[in-house]
Amino acid sequence: MIKEQLSNADFTVLNVDGSMGGKKFYKYGYSGYPQFNTPPTLLYALLDAGVDCLSLANNHCLDGWFDGLKQTIINCDHVGMKHFGAYGSQEAYDTPEIFDINGIKVGMLDYTQTLNSMDTAGVDPNALIYGLRRTKNADYAGDIKKLRSAGAEIVVVYMHWGAEYLLAPDNNQVNMATTIANAGADVIIGGHPHTPQAAGWKKVGDSGKCLLVYSLGNFLSEHRNEMKAKTDSGYIFEFTLQENPETGKIEVVSPKYIPIAVWRVGKSGSYDYRVVSVDAILANRPSGMNDEAFRRIREISTEMDALINSKVIQRIAY
Repeated sequence: MIKEQLSNADFTVLNVDGSMGGKKFYKYGYSGYPQFNTPPTLLYALLDAGVDCLSLANNHCLDGWFDGLKQTIINCDHVGMKHFGAYGSQEAYDTPEIFDINGIKVGMLDYTQTLNSMDTAGVDPNALIYGLRRTKNADYAGDIKKLRSAGAEIVVVYMHWGAEYLLAPDNNQVNMATTIANAGADVIIGGHPHTPQAAGWKKVGDSGKCLLVYSLGNFLSEHRNEMKAKTDSGYIFEFTLQENPETGKIEVVSPKYIPIAVWRVGKSGSYDYRVVSVDAILANRPSGMNDEAFRRIREISTEMDALINSKVIQRIAY
């Protein structure tokens, strides 16, 4: 139900918490919380829905241990899903990740703030040397400089950061965002809190700026808990890259967002979860959506208006 919105972009990036290596990389087979191990066939569904690329560094990426993460990379390559943020060798870790998007060279970086203690649970030490990047002891300036030297015209930094279920960024997010923006990032995209948080332009120096999203919230998730407000919502974020005709430099312009909700259908024990565009539902309520679910869609619409200044980040009414 969200395929049109995902497919509309030239390059769509998404994060999946957990391993997609296969059953053999976790003793319980496919599993949910606390160690996620998702069937890799999900990759085909994501491709079909319009996803082009996955960011792979997150707090659950070692849930299937390092072998599971390496197999996730192999599975992505097998189906043609682009990816960044996880590596099976030192050489891959050291190679700048730059994607050619309609002739524009976009460098990507990916960091995670936590690994859910898998880093102290006996995981292969190489996972912490070259398997992924962590915010701990991160060299943001050095990593961004390496991308620029390799030809990146734009640098986008993905951050798996912050505290879960907060409705506003914590001090760590704010401080890291300042450091990364000052290090030369053009765009910072955050996730992990499972709740939507603010987005906008962050000033850099006297005249520079960085496009910053603190948290996209949830996309597809079965989070349902009154004590964890707004975990049933999030937003798709998009922006445009274009050449400035006067300077010849590539610039980030026209940031937009699409409010989304997770619609739960069915009965206890056999629920189905569907990602929907809030504005699409408000314009055309689907058959089978009960009053409670529709009322929540209206609430999410109001919450998003309060969260994001539409004069700065335009709301797209799909």
